[in-house]
Amino acid sequence: EDQAHKHLMPLRKPPPLILLLISSFIFVWPYASSFPIFVPLVVSLCDGDTVTAAFYAGAIGTCNTVATFFSNPLMGALADVYGRKPLLLFTIVALAVDLGGLILAYQLQSLWILFISKTIAGCNSYLTIAQACIADISTNEKRTSWFGFMGISFGAGFIAGPGLSAALGILGYDYTVALSIASVVNLINFGFVWILLPETNVERVPFDKKKALPLLSFGILWKNSFVIFMSIVFFLSWFGDDSLIDIYSIYFNYRFKWEVAQLGILMSMVGICFMIAQGLVLRLIAPKIGERKSLIISLTTSMVACIGYALADRTWMVYVVTCLRALSLITSPLLTGMISKCHSPEKQGELMGVLGAIKATANLITPFIMNSLFAYFISPKAFAYVPGIVFYCAASLFMMAIGVALLGFRQNSALQVEKLNSGYFSLQSDHLSEHSPQINEPQP
Repeated sequence: EDQAHKHLMPLRKPPPLILLLISSFIFVWPYASSFPIFVPLVVSLCDGDTVTAAFYAGAIGTCNTVATFFSNPLMGALADVYGRKPLLLFTIVALAVDLGGLILAYQLQSLWILFISKTIAGCNSYLTIAQACIADISTNEKRTSWFGFMGISFGAGFIAGPGLSAALGILGYDYTVALSIASVVNLINFGFVWILLPETNVERVPFDKKKALPLLSFGILWKNSFVIFMSIVFFLSWFGDDSLIDIYSIYFNYRFKWEVAQLGILMSMVGICFMIAQGLVLRLIAPKIGERKSLIISLTTSMVACIGYALADRTWMVYVVTCLRALSLITSPLLTGMISKCHSPEKQGELMGVLGAIKATANLITPFIMNSLFAYFISPKAFAYVPGIVFYCAASLFMMAIGVALLGFRQNSALQVEKLNSGYFSLQSDHLSEHSPQINEPQP
């Protein structure tokens, strides 16, 4: 009887964090599949004119990030009210619109469809909601590590998605095949989240419309000076990273004549480096040298990598610099973990929405500015031919981020010493002389 009873016992479900990591991988796979396709598609719709394509790619990217800027705080606030799961499902639907728009734009040869679909896709706040889920069910000590695991899932998705697009491009298939497969994978993820992923938010709060407004929601960051400094670093680092992401495809398409296959291989290589950074560097090396030193090393490596991309004039150099970037891909989880630890559990959804809005702010100004700079410095009107101008600008942003981070660490250390002194030492009266009896230090 006991054996039969054990045989009939239901299988235990995997922990929610494991299910979330699986869903993150399945989400990023189709999301990243479109990366090596987007720029070649825009170039083909502009009849091969790289300068015009750079302008339109920047404009489409700006429409996407305007929607992200306004939707991220709203998604974070709604996730605190209604739970994480409904918002995760909504972001998967937004990705389906994005993939469908790319297919229609290719079939109908229309830039306007890209504008519309990418604007709707800007409401995709998967990373914001997923990070809030991690904050719900992880301890302060383990939170940064779990953010690192999230990065590993994202890295695996960046290997699978662009890798599949590259393989199909080498075999001679058009864009719609890779995008159709990506749409099917996205549909599977919708069912996976709906059926298997449990709700993680047990502490619901009433809806506050002020928290859903991008600028007003930033108030959650102003209560702690250390958080302010780290938020500025967060913005500058995302500004620099987005400069690379936005220019990767069109720059290498222009400089080395890379198409979907080559771009897909590069994106898959970035995914491998991302997994190494999140799995090896963040989990094994960062705890030994500390979060602060790890952050400075990561930002410095990003700056050096940007200069390397600008100076690379051979294909193999690009791959070497991409491997170097592995050390720089831990900046976001480090900063997210540092900032998250400074806020209470019921504020995590709102906080992740605000951090998403900071990223969206960087995204908002990056596509148009960087693509316009690139288009100008490769045109005959430019006073100098500098195709790598965007990489030099990104290097400057990372340099500024290093300076702000060091200032934040210095001020925070001073505050810690001040609190320590006020909490552990008694103040002696001014009239006590040098020869007065020594006052013992009270025990903490």
